[in-house]
Amino acid sequence: MKYVPTLRYRNVERSALKEFNLSLNSSSEKPSLSNEILPLLEIVKEKPHSNMKGNFKSSYLRELRQFDIPFMLDFPLYLPLTEDTKDNVKAFLKPLQERDPLITAKFLGLKDIQNMIPVVSYPPSKYNADNIIYKTHILRKEFNRLGFRVYFNHYTDFINIIKKTKKIMKNNDILIVDLSYSIPISEITSKESKLIKEVKKDKEIKTVILKSSIPTGITNSSFDKFEVIQEANNQLLVKYKNKQFNFDAIGDYVGVKKTNLTKYPPYLPESPGFIFYYYPENIYIGYGHQEKSWGQLEDYILPNLIGSVYWNNYGENHQQGCPGCQMILDIKKNGKGKSPGKWKQISIMHYLYTINENINEL
Repeated sequence: MKYVPTLRYRNVERSALKEFNLSLNSSSEKPSLSNEILPLLEIVKEKPHSNMKGNFKSSYLRELRQFDIPFMLDFPLYLPLTEDTKDNVKAFLKPLQERDPLITAKFLGLKDIQNMIPVVSYPPSKYNADNIIYKTHILRKEFNRLGFRVYFNHYTDFINIIKKTKKIMKNNDILIVDLSYSIPISEITSKESKLIKEVKKDKEIKTVILKSSIPTGITNSSFDKFEVIQEANNQLLVKYKNKQFNFDAIGDYVGVKKTNLTKYPPYLPESPGFIFYYYPENIYIGYGHQEKSWGQLEDYILPNLIGSVYWNNYGENHQQGCPGCQMILDIKKNGKGKSPGKWKQISIMHYLYTINENINEL
């Protein structure tokens, strides 16, 4: 395991994943993900799509059985729930934040999904060791492998949490150290790094460092015609396994912002823009607009993208294999490129394909 693409399991992210071969069917024309890639899906609402029939259990059983490859599953208890949070997200996550046994019950309802690895997590500012121990005890009865997500922040005693987590982990489990964007990896001290290495050695587990590369404060309105997003920092991609940290894998949010899932006020629509990952320099390029119209995605951003060195340097082999690049070429040919969701999907597919294509270099 080298890479953990972390996706909120919503319509755009679902559509992006489905453009890859998630089965073991080698005859599929879709690109297959390397066995060095282990997706982490975050469930944020009651059903994958609002028009699906059935309840949480039946709808997600149907949906997630498409995965023949292993994947982790978590409920993002770190999300702040406010008046601005999307209604369906708040309605789903608020009871889970307040009643931990509900999370365990939802995992158990999905126990027939053979390749699923449940992630034991908690609200970052409300660590409760007894809850974690109890949840782990229940899940061990049905699942052979678990993930444990711990937060490196200023609210909790990270070393103490790692020590307590070590006691309940078993061989082949996964430890995910989640950094907020504002905390650089350099803040993990030698003492903390040494402890993580000890857990990894003693328990024969895999360790992941997870961090968003793009700050949530970045907006499409800040982009010019096209420019490097200086605030974005993807250096963990090359630092995660150095001697100081020695993590097994890097996790991120697959080329897009990690947002708090707030609803946009109707009088302040999101401005058209696009984020494109450029692997040769490990940077993100922001493509902006001239006016606030979704038509700018197709009429202004598209020609700027395909006319730029960042697009052309990828070459034909990449563009023919990458689902994101293929969608761009399809928009160029047939139009129908005015949906911001489609362009977010392109960002995700292009990033995931690019990392998959270069996985041996990580």
